[in-house]
Amino acid sequence: MTFPSALTSYNSLKYELAHYENRWPVTSLKGLPGLQVLTIDAPFFLRTFQHKILVDFFGSPLPWIADLLKELPNSKAPTAASLSKLIFCFSFHDFGDQFQVMHAIRWETLTDVVKQLRFPNLSSVEMRIKGLDRRQLDLVRQNPYLRGLENVLTFV
Repeated sequence: MTFPSALTSYNSLKYELAHYENRWPVTSLKGLPGLQVLTIDAPFFLRTFQHKILVDFFGSPLPWIADLLKELPNSKAPTAASLSKLIFCFSFHDFGDQFQVMHAIRWETLTDVVKQLRFPNLSSVEMRIKGLDRRQLDLVRQNPYLRGLENVLTFV
């Protein structure tokens, strides 16, 4: 199930065109203090102009995911019942061979929140990525913001 209005739209220069609308059935995870593993499946969308050379805009779920993660209960002391694993399943739709957009994705939106929350038992952050070719996937892997999570981040 996808929620297109959970996407924030940007142009290829990282200018935010439209912020997501926060009207979801699950807008807070505060009631789940025993949550140990959280999997988020989210799409990225790209729309090009008719000639397929220039990017009209792309949609990113990262601001919505960051806001959702901020709602997770986190304790200062490690307990057996705190988040130990995050799994992000990202699918990229219609990206084709668009490389400039790969540089425009604001991964820091996600990584800053993960670092900031400091879940004491967080030992693994998995990224499962579909819809990119090998060169695009290498750009994601080499992103300096994602490398900031290198002690827990794996690409599957």
